[in-house]
Order: sequence, then C-alpha cells, then structure tokens
Amino acid sequence: YDDVIKRYKNGEKVLVVRNTVKSAKDTYIEIKNKVPSGTKLLLLHSRFERKRKSEIEETLMAEFNAKKEPCIVVSTQVVEVSLDINFDVMFTDCADIMSLIQRFGRVNRQRENIGIMKDIYVAEWYNPQGVRNQIYPDYICKKTYDELSKYDGKVLPERDIQGIIDSVHDNFELIKAERFSPFLNGEWKQKMYCNNVNTSLANALEIVGYVGVLQSKIQYYLKTNDKSVEIPIVGRKDTRDDSLYVNKIKFSPYRVGEEGKVQFYIIPDNLYSNEMGL
Repeated sequence: YDDVIKRYKNGEKVLVVRNTVKSAKDTYIEIKNKVPSGTKLLLLHSRFERKRKSEIEETLMAEFNAKKEPCIVVSTQVVEVSLDINFDVMFTDCADIMSLIQRFGRVNRQRENIGIMKDIYVAEWYNPQGVRNQIYPDYICKKTYDELSKYDGKVLPERDIQGIIDSVHDNFELIKAERFSPFLNGEWKQKMYCNNVNTSLANALEIVGYVGVLQSKIQYYLKTNDKSVEIPIVGRKDTRDDSLYVNKIKFSPYRVGEEGKVQFYIIPDNLYSNEMGL
C-alpha cells in the first residue's frame, strides 16, 4: 500500500488489479484510509448495478484516464479488455499469464510514450491457508510467477511472451470448437437469442452467472423490465430451494408464474452502495 501511495504522490496514474471482488474492495478501503480526503480514487468491479457500472467506467475514462492528474484505480479483471485506458504503473495479483498479458496492456499504451518503459509489479504467488484459488488454478499462478521472476527488474520482450505461455500451459488440451457451436448435426441447439446461464462454454469454464435486484427496486424492475438496475452475480446455487450463496451470504430467489420459475435474486439494500457495489 505504501508503494501504491508513493507512486500516486509522485504524480503517476496508478492501477491496482485484484483477482476477486472481495480483495479489490478490501484494497480500496485500505488505500482510502491511508490517503488524504480528495484523492482521486476509484473502485471498479462487476457487482454494481449495470447503470452504475457504466457511470463508473465513464468517470474512469473522462476524469481519471483523459486528464493528466495523478489517480488510483482499484479494479478486478474487468479492466483487462473492456476499457482503453493508459496508466503509468500497475500493481497486480499474480494470475494466469494469459490474463496478465491483457492487464499489462492497460499501462503505457500511447504511441508518444514508445521507448519509455513503465513498471508493473506482480505480487508473489502464495496460498498460506491452502484454500483453492477460485479464479485461477494454484499451479498455474505459481508457474506464471516463476516464469515472470526471470525478468525481475528487466524489460519483458514481446517475443518472449509465447515461450512463457508455452511453459505455463505445457499440458494445454485443445477443445473442439464444435462443443460450443449453436449449430450441430444440421440442427440449431440454441433456439433463440436469450440469456442462457447454463451454456456449454459457461459450464466448461465453471462460470455460472445470475441476476440480482435490490429489494427497494423490485416493483420498478417488474413493471419496467429496466435491465440497468440488474446486478450480475456469480455464486453457488443450492439445488434444494434455489437460493444462491455468494461469499457465504444467502440470497433468496424471486419466483414468477405457476411453476415458480426463478426470475432473479433479491438483494437487501443494506448490502449494496454506489461506491462499493454488492
């Protein structure tokens, strides 16, 4: 944290990328408690209302990215590919090399800075509690860190990146594209455009997404079907009653129709804020 704040005080745009929403929020709070009031500090992750997330991204582009003033942005991997931003230095959790390459692209993107090398700090991989990494496999993180350690204090040439990928993913197994095709054996598997959370791709990646709505906005949402108030959430579903668990917090389903189909999950208002998200 001291290094992050030091770079900010030196007049730099600092990007901090964490692997999970919880760690990003913890980092944001820690930094906020250490910097003076008025510091340009922003938190970005996926668990905001869709409209609010768009507002944060617009602020990031117009106020934090476009202007020359120093700032600190704390984000999850949502920053990897969705935003064309240009920061001076990055502090990031260790992750799969494939993901880190995308993150590296958020620093020193402008052509006028060609030849001026910027710093990227990758936090050492560790798992002291022995808890399985829910985002990236532990062995992939360790192999990635070991490979990047060879370039500690040096420039990482672009020509070496493919070799690092091959070393980290030396047992990579190709998956036939037909597995994800909507058209197979002369028939459409996907009958219409819709939000299908149980696609073969999502299941293969072990990512299942759901939608939450704040309790105070349920009637508005049912009346207008306004997607901007939806909050995307990823969690573990209890097959017994369809409740959803996110970080051990239980969310109840909102059911519709005679069959009681789950339309979304109810989020108590006290678990959400426009600054921190869910």
